[in-house]
Amino acid sequence: RDPKAFMERRKPLKRAHEIMKTYEIVMKAVALDEKYENRRQRSKEKKKATQRWKEKHYLEPYRSNKKSEPAL
Repeated sequence: RDPKAFMERRKPLKRAHEIMKTYEIVMKAVALDEKYENRRQRSKEKKKATQRWKEKHYLEPYRSNKKSEPAL
């Protein structure tokens, strides 16, 4: 058994293994990125919803009360 020939035969296999490892790492990174992007999107939507709620429950009634008061 010639060790050099054995190593030569294994080279493509080793390369394929490296490519697969790299691919797995990249796919994990992409999945994480999507996860955090979704989270960011949700938190933005939540902030907007909170803002709308505040407008409706606090600011609008306050504004309408101010308008209805007679000027002194």
